[in-house]
Amino acid sequence: MRTRAVYVLVAALAGALGSRVASAAESVTAPSIMRRMKQALEPARPSVRSITLRLQSRSGETTEWRAAQARKPLADAQGMLTVLLAPETVRGVALLVRDRPSEPELHIYAPAVRRARRLLPVEVNQSFFGTDITYADLGFVDLRPQSRLLGTEKRNGETVFRVEEVPAERWYYARIVSVVSADTWLPLEREFYDAANVLWKVERTVRVARIEGVPTPLSVRMENVQEGSSTELEVTAVRYGVELPDALFDPAQLGKALASPVWETGSPR
Repeated sequence: MRTRAVYVLVAALAGALGSRVASAAESVTAPSIMRRMKQALEPARPSVRSITLRLQSRSGETTEWRAAQARKPLADAQGMLTVLLAPETVRGVALLVRDRPSEPELHIYAPAVRRARRLLPVEVNQSFFGTDITYADLGFVDLRPQSRLLGTEKRNGETVFRVEEVPAERWYYARIVSVVSADTWLPLEREFYDAANVLWKVERTVRVARIEGVPTPLSVRMENVQEGSSTELEVTAVRYGVELPDALFDPAQLGKALASPVWETGSPR
C-alpha cells in the first residue's frame, strides 16, 4: 500500500510539473495575442447581423447608414459581405472581403455602374463613405504586420495586454497599439498613428454581449482626434449558425447580394 501511495504521489508531482512546463511553453507573445484577438473578432461560425454607422462631424452634424452583414468560412478564405440598405442613394452597394493569409481581397459593387471591382492595395485604406472607418477597418484583422508586446497592466480590475503592430508599408498607418482583454481576447481600445507617427484615430469597444456563448462587440466608436469627428458602429440582430450559400461571397454575384433571401430568413431585420 505504501509503495502504491508513493507511485501515486510521484505521478501527481510529475503531472503538475508537466503542466507547468506546458504552461511555460505556451507563454503569451505578441503574435499569439493577435491571433487570439483575430479569433475572438472573427468566430468560425457563420453569422448575420445588422449594422448602423453614424458619423458625427466636428460641427455636430450626424449622418447615418444602415447595412446588413454576413460572415462565413469558405474553402480557401474567410468571407465577409456587407450590403448597404439605407439611405436610398447607396442602397445595394456591397463590400466583399475574402481574407487569405497571403493578402486579403476587397471587392466593391456599385449599383450605379452595375459592376464589381477589386480594390487596389492603395485603395483599401480610403474612407468608407466619408466616415472615420476605412474599407480595411470593415474587414478582418491582418496578422502580417510585425508585432511586439509593450506590457501587461490592469484596467478596471481586468488584466489587459498592450500590443504594437508595425505594418511593412507605413505610408498610411505608422503603427497601431491595441489594448486586448486577457478574458475575452477582444480589443478594448486601438490607437492608430499616421505616417508621421502622430496619434490619428482611437477605436474603443463600448459594449460587448455574449450571444449564443460568443462574446460579441455590439458598439464600437472610432474617434478621429485630428479632425474632431467620430463614427459609431452599432450591431444588432446577431445570429450565429445561419445557413449561408457560398455564392453570396462570390465577387461575380455581388449584384444579386441585396436581393438574397438570407436578409429575410434567419438574418437581420
